[in-house]
Amino acid sequence: MPRLSDEDRLKRLQQRRDQLNAQLAALEARNRQAEKKRDDRRKILLGALVMVDLPQRPELRAWLSERLPDFLTRPEDKKLFADLLTPAEDVSHDSPETGDAT
Repeated sequence: MPRLSDEDRLKRLQQRRDQLNAQLAALEARNRQAEKKRDDRRKILLGALVMVDLPQRPELRAWLSERLPDFLTRPEDKKLFADLLTPAEDVSHDSPETGDAT
C-alpha cells in the first residue's frame, strides 16, 4: 500500500473529525432531550401534588395567591390560574350552613 500524501492524510483526518463532531452533537442533543423530558416530568408530578393538596391546605392556596402574580407574566397563563390569583375566603370561620355558632 502506497504511503498517503500529507494532503490526503489531512483530508481523511478532517473527514473523521467531522464524523466525530456529528456523533458528538447527536449524543449531546439526545442527552439534552432526555434531561428536558426528566425536568418536565418532575414539574408535572410536583404540580399534581400541589393540585391534590390544594383543597385541604388553605395555607398552600394563600401562598400560591401571593406568589403567582409575580411568577406569571403571560396573560394567558394568568387566565389559566385566575382561580388561584385571588386569596381564598378564610375557611377557618364556622359557616351558618353547618349549624355552628359564630
